[in-house]
Order: sequence, then structure tokens, then C-alpha cells
Amino acid sequence: MSPLLFLALAQPAAACGGLVTPDMVTKIAASDAQQALFEIEEASVTVTYRVRYLGDADDFAWIIPVPGEVQSVEEGSDTMLDMLNTATAPQVEWDAPDAEAESGGCSCLAQDMSLDKAGGDRGNFTDSGSVEVLGEGFAGDYSYQVLSATGTGAMSGWLADNGYDGSISADSISAYENDALGFVWIAVTLRPDVPVTADGGVVLKPLQITYGAAADGAVHALFPSRMAASTQLSEIRNEIFVIADQRVTAAGGWTSEDNAGGGVDVEGKEGDDPSELYDALLRSRGAAKGLWTAWGGTDENISDRYITRLDTLVAPGTNTSDLVLQDAEDQPAIRTLIYMPQAYDTGYGAIVAPLALALGWKLRRRR
Repeated sequence: MSPLLFLALAQPAAACGGLVTPDMVTKIAASDAQQALFEIEEASVTVTYRVRYLGDADDFAWIIPVPGEVQSVEEGSDTMLDMLNTATAPQVEWDAPDAEAESGGCSCLAQDMSLDKAGGDRGNFTDSGSVEVLGEGFAGDYSYQVLSATGTGAMSGWLADNGYDGSISADSISAYENDALGFVWIAVTLRPDVPVTADGGVVLKPLQITYGAAADGAVHALFPSRMAASTQLSEIRNEIFVIADQRVTAAGGWTSEDNAGGGVDVEGKEGDDPSELYDALLRSRGAAKGLWTAWGGTDENISDRYITRLDTLVAPGTNTSDLVLQDAEDQPAIRTLIYMPQAYDTGYGAIVAPLALALGWKLRRRR
């Protein structure tokens, strides 16, 4: 069992990422890694979330705050996220012929996951005095409801009324209830095929949400980081992809750095693990609410618009404000390169390969 999974199972109150169970003391539902794809238009934002789930709950809910009027909820595309992940991953330059074997090659997200299903008899939540159900439907295997909450503690009370323990996330939830943007909520219930996650966790099917303007009349592209502030996991990884008319940078108390100058980002030495080198780079930024702009540019196989990738690896307590995405002034070509020295003289040239999804998404097969 991996140390991170052991932490999730051994310690109570490890909820994060908007996952709650009927009893957070005895049953855990946590997420230590999330991907989000933002497709930004003038009057709307479409965001696709994909999270890695760790835990032992046979029943849990996934709640997502949305900063605007919800227009649609659909099943997202694994294929799109996998394409983006492969195209924008940090590149490892190996001066050895067996580089692909050493780096893990261009491995995509493992497909041997246990897919989670709609919530059965928990599929239809009920209204309460302070929470209104605005809409409901199905998105692939998911059943969902769109909710409006009025007053501090309304969502936590509503979760309790519907059999879920939201106490651990209560402070995070209240922050959205009191936000002037007027957040609404997407609530999804899940019943895992296998309650206890295997080593490496289970990646949930993506959920795609399109929303419009908030209460202030503006359209906001933001990642709800505050939902990950309440957890006992040691750190949380986010990989954020943005498709827009130009490059985006981080705001809202967050910063982003990049390698627009084109130099080598990370230099390793013989025996180093490239993924650990990249994690160290992210941690050095994340300690001060910083993200790394891992990639920027266009890829005709994905979109003719500009694609930005922002990565972060932070302690949960760092998530005191939401990550806001805003336009940048320039549109440079950005790429992250990890240079690994030649291990032995082979007569071959350097081999460049994507970092082998050591960014948290390569799942081990179930035993």
C-alpha cells in the first residue's frame, strides 16, 4: 500500500475536494489529485473535472461549487483529458537508448479503473428550508442535482438531512455560501463498484459543467481551491488545462511562473528520478501559492486556440483562496524540459519523451 493511500485510510476526517460520506469518522472519501479543463468563451465557461478518489466508502457524495448560472451538466471526455495530458506533459531528455523504458514512456491514464455509478436510492436529494433544487438529471453514470443554498451552514445542514456528514468541509462550504459571486452547487452521489480503493486510487469519470455569469454579471473562470482546504492528506496535486484565445495566468492570490525564455527548467544527475525532480520544482512554487506554467501554445490535434497548462503541488492549508484564471499579455511557446545526463556511452543521440505521468495519474493495476 502506498504511503499516501495509507494516510487516507488510517486517519479520520480526511475529506477533501468536495467528497463526503455518511460518516466521515469511520468511512473515508478523499482526493489527492485533480485535473480540470477550462474552455473559456465570451459568455460562458465549460469546465471538466476529473479526480482521483482514495478511500473505503461504499457510498459518498461529490459536491462542486459553481460561480455562475449552470447551463448544462454532462459526462466529460477522458479522451480529451488524456490527449491534453500527453501533449503538454513535461519532457524528459535522456541521453540513453533505453530512455523510454527508464522514464516509463508515454503512458496514458490507465483504463483498468473501477467506474463509479449513480447513487441508487440516494440519487434524488430533497429540498430543505434553505436549499432549493434548481435542476436535476443524468450525466453518463452520474445522477446530479443543481442546488441553491441560502445562509451560512445551509449546505452542511442539507447534506446532513440527506444522510451525509459535511462537518469536516463545513468551513470551506460556508466560504462559498458567503461569497458575493453567489455560488450554486452541483451534487452527485456515487457507489463504488469496489469500496476500498486499491494501491494508487481510482479515477472517477469526468464531469463537465457549463455555466454563465455570476451574481455580479461577469463570467468567472476559477478553480474552487477552497474545497480542498479541509483534509489531513499531506499534499494535493492539481493539473489545470485552459483552452482560450490567449495564454492565461494565475490570480486570486495565486501566482504562476513559466519558462518563456526557453532554457532548461530542471537539470538532473545520474540516478535521479525525473518525476521527483518535477515534484520538487512544484513544491518550491506551491509553498507560496505558486503554480508552474508547464506548457503553452497550440496543438492542431486538440484545438486551434491557445492551450495553457498550470501545475501545482501544495499542502492543503495553502488553499485559502480560489485559483482565478486571467488573460496574459503575451503568447509565448512554453515547454518544460527535464534534462537527464547520459548514463553511459552508447553512440545514440538524446531521446526526448513525456514524463511518464508521474504527475499522479498513472494507476497501478488491481491485484
